[in-house]
Amino acid sequence: LYASRENGTIAAECHAHGALHVAIDSVLVPIDNTHRIAGRENEGNLLVTDLHNYAMPLIRYEIGDYGTLLPGRCSCGVSFPLMENVVGRVADGFWDLRHRYVSPIALGEIMEVSKSKRVQAQLIQDPNHDITIRVAKSSEADRQTIDCICSRLKDVFGDVRINHELVRESRPETSGKYRFSICHIDPADNASHTHTVD
Repeated sequence: LYASRENGTIAAECHAHGALHVAIDSVLVPIDNTHRIAGRENEGNLLVTDLHNYAMPLIRYEIGDYGTLLPGRCSCGVSFPLMENVVGRVADGFWDLRHRYVSPIALGEIMEVSKSKRVQAQLIQDPNHDITIRVAKSSEADRQTIDCICSRLKDVFGDVRINHELVRESRPETSGKYRFSICHIDPADNASHTHTVD
């Protein structure tokens, strides 16, 4: 399920367990990819228009999330449009030592060691490319899981220092959104070299 406090349910998975069906009977969700760094044409910032909010209409509301609209129809037979890879756009992408951009989606895949090992953590990249993993104690991540994540990060980012620290909990921003990844590298320093690592 993809939903927000502002708009309610926006998209949901069906019994086919593939992509998410956009609830076009209540919302419109076009994509704004004007400022995307790299990626497919049909992915970018989600702009939500709520069709039922008559008290305070939100039209092409930049909700702060990033996703991908998909062509075609789901095998379940429902004709609603499809979307996938919905992530909080407030999550930053990282940069490797060769100036390649690593998207938040790719970072999320690195963190998912297995379906039973979903670690609640935050990734932070320093200006010198070093990465810190802040792991919430409540997620009960064991040493083997943390070592696996560190190894995966090394595979992608190469010879950078990777630190990890335990924190009591992962706190959301004042906006209420949780920043999964925070990058302190200025994208302008890498713009002339950029290509993407998916």
